Amino acid sequence: MNELLGDPQHDAADDATENATESNGLDERSMRGAVWMFGALILSGFLFAGLSSSSDSPDTSTAAAPGNGLAPKHSGIRLSGLVMAHARYLDTLYTTDSAYLEINLRKQQVQLHRRNGSVASFPVSTGNPNISEGMATPAGVFTVQNKTPMAISKQFNDAKLHWWIGIQGGVGFHGLDGNGYYWNLGVRPSSHGCVRMAREDIAQLYKMVRPGMLIIVHNGSPGRIVEFCAPGDTAGATVIDSANVYSRNLGVKRLRSILESRAWVDPQPRIVHLAGQRLRWGLPMVESTAIPKQNIPGYQFRSADLLQPPKGAGKDRTLQWAATGWSLQLQRYLDSVNQIEKQRWDEEQKADPVL
Repeated sequence: MNELLGDPQHDAADDATENATESNGLDERSMRGAVWMFGALILSGFLFAGLSSSSDSPDTSTAAAPGNGLAPKHSGIRLSGLVMAHARYLDTLYTTDSAYLEINLRKQQVQLHRRNGSVASFPVSTGNPNISEGMATPAGVFTVQNKTPMAISKQFNDAKLHWWIGIQGGVGFHGLDGNGYYWNLGVRPSSHGCVRMAREDIAQLYKMVRPGMLIIVHNGSPGRIVEFCAPGDTAGATVIDSANVYSRNLGVKRLRSILESRAWVDPQPRIVHLAGQRLRWGLPMVESTAIPKQNIPGYQFRSADLLQPPKGAGKDRTLQWAATGWSLQLQRYLDSVNQIEKQRWDEEQKADPVL
């Protein structure tokens, strides 16, 4: 009844007590609001920045590459963990040379890529395994072994091979007498394994290449690509020099790491080819469709016992304790995201298995 009509016994001291209580409640609510706002800012910052790789390897690639988590060209931008996982990974080989050759077996085309960005293209006809004594031109990473204006094929009736450019073993670029094979250039494979070209085109290409120049051969979607680098940019890299050219296992461990989805988790040193060095054995080539999505590296935050504030902690430790709690909540959130993403990747792999 007094609450409805007013209590005549209610004095000024009671009013002061109620006002003080209300003020303390507002201060507590303000403090809690500040803590929640601070925590929200921390969470927003983490979600915006994403996870970044902690490795020191400087490797980059067209899609993405393991290393210190930097975007290509060392822009300083950290790659998000989810971006790292979803990006189609391509392995990048580097060369200090001024140019390299690329043979696209699907398009029946060879291109010479120069450091200045210019490209020279020529139609070719590669190996056909369906003809007598024929074989497919092998895919892989090779180098120009030798060159001569005229070679003779003892295997095929002393055929004249104009402007011979050796690739690996008995496989190389060349032209032939006559023009009958010109109809196949840029259209279909027709050789016994070599890369046939028009005599006019091979004469031009002959002048552009030199022994030791890199050659990549692929079926249309290379999982290994080539980029140029400065001659001194070899720190921390596996260098293809006069000693490593004899290694049969060059780049195998790196490729295995990529095919096992560990490029970000277990990054291997990048490979740098020194100009003029001739590989005695080719490096394997893999198509990009065979490279699975890469796993995201794991990250550890503060241990769970830090969630509780230490004994005797004063009010000045409140924000520190709250920030630690937000870090742990963020870790749980990221773990759940990783689990959901992994389940979805597994479903995608089952629906579209790796070739």
